[in-house]
Amino acid sequence: MKADIKTEFQKNGYVFIPGFLTKEEVADINKNFSRIIDEVIPCMAANKVFYEDKTNIATLKQVMDIHMHDAFLMMSC
Repeated sequence: MKADIKTEFQKNGYVFIPGFLTKEEVADINKNFSRIIDEVIPCMAANKVFYEDKTNIATLKQVMDIHMHDAFLMMSC
């Protein structure tokens, strides 16, 4: 099992583990990430937020230190 997980991660860059989170936990994470994208990221310094195309916010690529800007993510640390 561990070898399968490691192989899958090395191949895909992520691992899907069925049942790791409940549907409710996934819904809460999705809700909070939508809120963070809409409300938190626009207020962050430009040197912390990166887009594929700076003129298109839908191309959000990377956010640095996001956990420092939102209590939901601070709980994950």
